[in-house]
Amino acid sequence: MWSHDAIRRILLDLSLKATERPFQGVGSLYDADKLDWKKDVGLDSLELMQLAALANSFFHIFDLAQPPYVLASTRVADWVESVYQARLHLNERVSFHTSGTTGQTRLVTHSVPYLRREIDFLAELFAGTTQIVPYVPSYSIYGFLFTVGLPHALNIPVLYPSEVNWTAPPPRTLVVATPFHWQWLLSSLPGRSLPIRGVSSTSPLHQSLFGQITDRSVSLTELYGSTETGGVAYRQQADSPFMLFPYWQFKDSHPDAEIIDKDSQQPCVLMDRVNQCGENTFHLMGRKDNKINIAGVLTDLEYIQETIGSISGVLTCTVSAKAIHREVVVQAHLTVAPKADRFYLEKEIRSLLRAHEVPRILYYTSR
Repeated sequence: MWSHDAIRRILLDLSLKATERPFQGVGSLYDADKLDWKKDVGLDSLELMQLAALANSFFHIFDLAQPPYVLASTRVADWVESVYQARLHLNERVSFHTSGTTGQTRLVTHSVPYLRREIDFLAELFAGTTQIVPYVPSYSIYGFLFTVGLPHALNIPVLYPSEVNWTAPPPRTLVVATPFHWQWLLSSLPGRSLPIRGVSSTSPLHQSLFGQITDRSVSLTELYGSTETGGVAYRQQADSPFMLFPYWQFKDSHPDAEIIDKDSQQPCVLMDRVNQCGENTFHLMGRKDNKINIAGVLTDLEYIQETIGSISGVLTCTVSAKAIHREVVVQAHLTVAPKADRFYLEKEIRSLLRAHEVPRILYYTSR
């Protein structure tokens, strides 16, 4: 799993995190030889130190008695080789930074066997996939599993969005994205059939958007999980319940039920309330923490949802929170009347809600 290409991919993605730049899926940088962190990637000295700290924590470099000092060089290839040699001696743990919806960045550490268990299941779930096209960075657990672990397990390449011929995507291509990216992709390719595979995660996929994606011939899988747990469950139809991964089971049938890791017998609390409809299946009923910290203010998501839902032209509204870099923001999915004026709707939203309550991300579907 720890090939030079995979390590370079992670380090280059971590450089985006170090500079708080978004992942844009431009493949030319990942394929370039003889890159320099300062001359080619554009990092200054402080950003380079931040990158070194991120790399050290992600790969657990300082678990070695004599860890490599990556700052001795500004050549990307030297960093890749240093990390590669370090992973030959330590391959037990990987750590991911997450802020969830709390706004407080924290480190979540997983053992490599724990991650390999999920990778093995994903390899079964997505057997036959020919290549991966990611819209998410490899330093997140979602990105790591699908751009490092799964390509290794299936022995397939990673192709970045900038390199894809969307008029004729190769068969059984797997696009790894979030609901935001899926809506962007559908808008960018209006009416075009996409006979590909897709996976969506990191935030809820509204049923109507799920249907719009599958209407374009995408074979879609939605994953439910978190940085703390990894993947927990999946579904492949918009109206279907989620099914637990085979190594998870419910502790009891309460809406706030914990799940149990069958291998370790460790319990885990889910982020959402659930309605169990079978031994290993469930529907999501919404987050347990409807009040979350946004811009230092305790914010009621239910109030935001009810307020937006009361606006003329809005048929349904679903609100959730999302962490973008170090900031927690509100996102909303609106089902609107066919002739609804989006400019009017957004003006009303801004007039009815306080600044921190206004959704930064809006998804629209028409009925």
